[in-house]
Order: sequence, then C-alpha cells, then structure tokens
Amino acid sequence: MSIQAAVRASDRQPLPVSASVRGTGARTMAWRPVGRPRPSGSGRVPVTLGVVALLLCAAIATATLWRAADPESGLLQALSFGTPRLQDGRIWTFATGAFLLPRPEFYPVVGLLLVIGLGGYERRVGSVKALIALVGTQLFGTVSAAIVLLPFDGGVWPWAAALADKVDLGLSAGALGVVGAASALTSDQLRVRLRAFGIAYLTVAVVRSGLLWDLEHLLAFSAGLIAGPRLAGRRCRRMPLRHFDSLHVRGAVAILISSIATANLVDRLYPGLGGLFGNGTPTHPPMRGIGIAVGQLVVALLVADALRRGRAAAWWVASAGSGLTLVNSVIGLLAPAAVDPTAHSGGGSPLADPLSAGLVLAVLLVNRRSWRWRTRTASPVVASDGSAARCSCSDSAGRCSSGHYGTVSVPLLTCWTSSGRCWPG
Repeated sequence: MSIQAAVRASDRQPLPVSASVRGTGARTMAWRPVGRPRPSGSGRVPVTLGVVALLLCAAIATATLWRAADPESGLLQALSFGTPRLQDGRIWTFATGAFLLPRPEFYPVVGLLLVIGLGGYERRVGSVKALIALVGTQLFGTVSAAIVLLPFDGGVWPWAAALADKVDLGLSAGALGVVGAASALTSDQLRVRLRAFGIAYLTVAVVRSGLLWDLEHLLAFSAGLIAGPRLAGRRCRRMPLRHFDSLHVRGAVAILISSIATANLVDRLYPGLGGLFGNGTPTHPPMRGIGIAVGQLVVALLVADALRRGRAAAWWVASAGSGLTLVNSVIGLLAPAAVDPTAHSGGGSPLADPLSAGLVLAVLLVNRRSWRWRTRTASPVVASDGSAARCSCSDSAGRCSSGHYGTVSVPLLTCWTSSGRCWPG
C-alpha cells in the first residue's frame, strides 16, 4: 500500500479514545469521523435565525419597524389574534400574527429575548425541542387567554369584558415561555430567583395593569416552567417547606418589592386598564410621572437588596414606606372627592396600591424575625483552653467572623442570625 493510500484510509477511521480517559469511567466524547466535525456557530441555532429573519422581514414589509401600526388598519385587523378572532372562527391568526409587532420599540426587546433566550436554549436542548417550546408556549398563552376571556364578553366584570374585545400581535409570549423553559437548565439558585421574579412580576402586572399581553405573558411563562424540565429531560423538584428559612424569606420579600416597582414603571410607559379591579379603560396618559416611577424603582431596588442582606434598617424603611402608601391609598378610597383616585403611585386601579402595600407590610411584619434587630451582636464563646473569646455576628450569609482575645484565636463559627447566637461551625 502506498503512503497516499494509507493516509486516505487513516482519515476515514474514527478518532481513538485514550486509554487514560477510558479507564477513569468519565463520560467520553462519542467517536466521530475526522471529516465531519460537530456543527458550531450559526449552524447550531437554525430555529433562532429563522424566527428572527421572519420577524425582521415582517417588520420591513409592514413598515412597523419604524412606525407604530394603525389600530384601524385592515392589515392589523386581518393578522391580530384574540377573543374576537376566536369568535369569528379565524383561528389561523394566532399563528400569522405572531411575527408582527405593533410598535417599533418592541422589536429590540423581543429580538433580544429570542437571540439570548431561544438561541441559548436551542444550543442546549436542540432545534426540535426549542421549536416546540417556542410554538407551544406562544399558542398556549394566546389561545388560553382568548378562551379564558370568552365567557366574560359583554359581562358585568368591566376588566374582563373590556379585555375580551381587545386583540394583540407579536411573539413576546413565546419568547417569555422559552425563558421559563430555559430556567430548568440553570443553577439551583439562579433558577429559583428567575422563576420567582417572573411569576411575581407577571402576576403583579395582571393585577395592576391588566393588559391583554400581561395575561398572555403570565400563561406562557407558566407553561414554560411546567414544560421546561420535561424538555430538558429532568425531573421536577420541589423544595420542602421546612427549608424555607430566614434567607428564603428575605429573598422572597426582595423579589416582591422589586417586581411591584418594575410593574409600576412599565405601567407608566404603557398605561393599563386598571388591572383585575379596574373599569376597563386606560387610567392615565402614557409617560405620566415617568420620572417618579424611575426614582421609585431605584429606591425599591436598593431597599430590596438591603432586605436580602438582612439589614434591620431596610426593614424599617420598607415597613414605613408600605404603611404610608397603605394609609394614603385608603384615604383616597374613602374620600374620592377630596383626593384624586387616579393620582396614586401606580396609576392603575385604586385598589392596586392598597393591596400591594398591604401585602408587603403583612409579609414584613409576620416575618420580622428574619432580620437582625442589632446590626452587630457579640456573643461570648469559650475556647478549648477555657479562655473567653468573642465572635461578631455581622455577616448576612449566616456566618460569624473570626475573633480573638489576646493570643487566643477563635475559629470560624456559625451564626444563628435569628437570635444573634454563635455556634461552632
């Protein structure tokens, strides 16, 4: 056999596996011919590239990439989906209207969610499962919202009756559904925070604002949370209630406050219908009080971070702020002639503010022991040789910093933050 023939024959042989790797029991890469490498780059995300391309082509063809769609245009009426289209039997609009967004500023937001969320998810689970997650959550969110609102068309519930006459466009529900499904692939800590903030924010948005896309987003994201572990081939795990300690309480309160402030800012940008308790009409003009909403969001994020770290001062600030908001909202409800009922901080239904403030205040009061009442607590500890030592319970992660008296060193101790005591770690 010639040298050239030997080289060609070796190129057709699979890559060998080293003996050292084979003997360790570790998971090894499957044998693969040299001439057929694993797809990389754009070849691994064809669904993402195709969806983004369709979205961009539809935006250019309908001119919605640079100007908002006319609500009375025939194109919008022909492609939009909602309860009216379900009543007319035009169910195909739930698919055709997904690739058209009504406003230019929506394209960067949805495009970013698709590129980061859908692209990363497709690289992890494959194109078929990514397409199932996108299409499945999009259809579940939009069709379920239309079906839920169908019995309330022309009913006595003002919000539901008004929403039953609305139509929507876009793929935002599916994009958020993919984010919910992709949360199953993240670490435990990030997964809990992402899911908790998503559910909290979308729920608050429905209660405070109550637009049609708010309801669709909540349903699609919930569907993604349910389908995500199954698409990823993982089992659903539930955290036992006994593990819901002070650290989890702090995190939950921080997420609740952050979600309320975020929903308030979004409602300022895109006025809602007053939420579940509204009268079904926009409560204020767009951009009204946007500066105040931005300031409230910044303060809320700072307070939420301090609450998460266990700062007692943050507990007092959050409790006082929630109490003042609750009192002001109740006065506005009891004396509508003296106080403008639409001039509250959220801009939505008059019941939205007292409900949000009352919920936050109740959680803070019930779980007040989750925050340290003294920022630095010293507890005596007896060292192994009988001499006295001291540790400082000042770390928010539940650990005590090492301390010493004279030449006696004290090892790192575990701090019981609810009572300020230190225990050997």
